[in-house]
Amino acid sequence: MSVKISITGAKEIDAVLRGMPLQFSERVLFQAHSDSAFPLVSKAHLLAPVGKTGNLAESIGVERVGIKRGGEIGSVAVGPRRRGGFKGFHGHLIEYGKTNRD
Repeated sequence: MSVKISITGAKEIDAVLRGMPLQFSERVLFQAHSDSAFPLVSKAHLLAPVGKTGNLAESIGVERVGIKRGGEIGSVAVGPRRRGGFKGFHGHLIEYGKTNRD
């Protein structure tokens, strides 16, 4: 079974983005990626365990990823946030577990 996908207007969008200053296109792409990640953030909120404080569930959101780490402008990451007053610093322990220390 084969599927054909046709995209129209991609060249025009690419030309417009290349014509913008880097800072402006960074903001536009970040906003677009943040908006498109909203369903993922909503689902993660529903699936996150709620402990005594509820900090982990409240900290799930979208973070800006730098161009050095992400490799592309406007990159975002969805997960527990640790900066800006959020307290999701223990998210990796909940997801991947921890070992007993003797």
